[in-house]
Amino acid sequence: MGKFEGMRVRNALRESVSWIVSSLVSIAVLAALIEVGYHFFRPTIYTNDHLLGWNLRANTHATFVQRDQEGREYAVDFRTDRDALRTYGNDSTAKHRILVLGDSFTGEPSASNNKMWFASMVRQLADASGTPVDDFYVWAGGAGGWGTYQNLLLAKTLSKKLHPTLLILQFCTNDYSNNHYTWESQSITRNQTMRRPYAEPYNPDQPHYHEGLIGSAYRSILGESKVFNSLDALIQRFEFNAYGGYGKPIPPETEMRFHEEAVGLTRVLLAKLRQQFPDIPAVMISCDGEQASLSGRWVGLAKDTGFVPLLAPSDFLRSAKAAGEKKYFGQDGTHLSEKGNLEFGSIVANSLIAQGVPF
Repeated sequence: MGKFEGMRVRNALRESVSWIVSSLVSIAVLAALIEVGYHFFRPTIYTNDHLLGWNLRANTHATFVQRDQEGREYAVDFRTDRDALRTYGNDSTAKHRILVLGDSFTGEPSASNNKMWFASMVRQLADASGTPVDDFYVWAGGAGGWGTYQNLLLAKTLSKKLHPTLLILQFCTNDYSNNHYTWESQSITRNQTMRRPYAEPYNPDQPHYHEGLIGSAYRSILGESKVFNSLDALIQRFEFNAYGGYGKPIPPETEMRFHEEAVGLTRVLLAKLRQQFPDIPAVMISCDGEQASLSGRWVGLAKDTGFVPLLAPSDFLRSAKAAGEKKYFGQDGTHLSEKGNLEFGSIVANSLIAQGVPF
């Protein structure tokens, strides 16, 4: 190779490196601008949590516009306190103090705090018992995608600082898979698998987390990134289309084994959760309308672990879906709308009274 040919190759190499560096810088700047834009114009209500994996942001106030399944728009005023709990009431030392633990049906901004099901429940309890509504206060903890173990870990923390007079656990069938690490690993939702704490069946007091670089990335500041999570969501869409759903195909015999293991582990977690507040009444409700197969087993688990199961709320969901009552559901057809929250909460209150549960 001659002198001039060598110079040409070196210049071409420098230009290639310069182009690559400039492209990477441009992409980084664009990503940073997108992050800033999301921060100011579409702030998230979630944050990574070193214990729980993720949680609602503490001391947050945000407004949203939601739609029900019929397309009706309504405003949502979302608030959390210093413990990242949604609240309803004026006095946290009120006579009747209710702690609600759940998942997206409790934590997501499907309705304003004063129109969520737990607020509607309080107003119905006050009206039916002739008690001033100011004698009630609600703390509501939970976040979208949470399982029973996250509820247990939060309960352990809250039991040291809150003194409720009634515990309500809001359950969903997907809690079973959320509690079972191997089963949930078959899902395409890596953000939950990588972030979530898991319990071993014989050592539920020690949280375990997905090990490795990818899991660390999800639980680090990178996992807070809108760009990072948007890319992950895009990949999930491709996987959803490829698998025909959120889960990878599992042999029937393996799936049945996962079911039984998940039910057994959930029973252990529920018992541990009940022990956090042993001296007050505790009830359990389900956001699933079905009462058959795996979804119906929560009733037996509740009774086995010291919770009073309230069936009427899930009966309402089943009948509303069967009747095509779209006004009670959000756009996704699953979560409650504002009207659905109001009706659901009233039914929970009436069930508490009918069962004679002190509050």
